[in-house]
Amino acid sequence: MKQDRVQIGPGASSLILILVMLAMSVLGMLTFISARNDLRLGLRSVQVTEAVYALNEAGEETFAALCDTLQEAREKNGGEPGDLAALAAQLQAAAGGKELVINDDTISWTEEDALRTLHCEARLVQQAGETGSAAAAGGSSAGAENAGAPLLWTRHELISRSAEMEDEWNW
Repeated sequence: MKQDRVQIGPGASSLILILVMLAMSVLGMLTFISARNDLRLGLRSVQVTEAVYALNEAGEETFAALCDTLQEAREKNGGEPGDLAALAAQLQAAAGGKELVINDDTISWTEEDALRTLHCEARLVQQAGETGSAAAAGGSSAGAENAGAPLLWTRHELISRSAEMEDEWNW
């Protein structure tokens, strides 16, 4: 019995070459699209990170200005900052015109940009020997952690307006 050999002509090899080139072209385009989308996502991530850090920086600057004002008040009053309500005007000026909410021994404020809001709250730290609601609530031990600063962070909450962000992501 004689075996017949199957021969592939030049047309079949050209067809296989065209299919391989077509598959490689599709894979190359998919890789390019994926890389472009990764770049867009990376740039968006940089923008979000910069915006969040700008809000944090603004919150920290306000916190530092409030601490400086309270420290000056302590120095003028012989080590006691006095009543926060009495210092409200000075604290408001130190906050750069931001609306401050002063309750007992806490100060609250917000930092905002177009897509995010940072809610900040700090508590007055009583120095050793001071009496008051903050010392009764453990303020003097918190003061040791806070290295003598007159305020201690109690809230630092970032809220994003996700509905607006989703519109930017949907394309």
